[in-house]
Amino acid sequence: MQNPIPIAWFHEADYNGLREMFEDGKRLPLSFQQWLEVSEGLLEFLKEQGVLIEKVYVTPENFPIWCRERGLNLNSRSRIEFVKFVLASRNKNASKNPH
Repeated sequence: MQNPIPIAWFHEADYNGLREMFEDGKRLPLSFQQWLEVSEGLLEFLKEQGVLIEKVYVTPENFPIWCRERGLNLNSRSRIEFVKFVLASRNKNASKNPH
């Protein structure tokens, strides 16, 4: 079975604050709706290609703390590492507690 690929996902209420917080936030679409349209299009394309995706929510609470603990900047590279870490943690916990 294919392992899912994690993708950073945002809640609408958090989007503008996160965009301002990220060092590279100006590279993200101005509005949540614009971001959502692009991101959902990407998800659909990847699903059509047979890629299994798992959304990982990046929030103003979890991401800055995680970055600070590791001495990382708040940017796209750190977001990638963060979602990979969260998904690996979920998988590790799921294997410890099978249903």
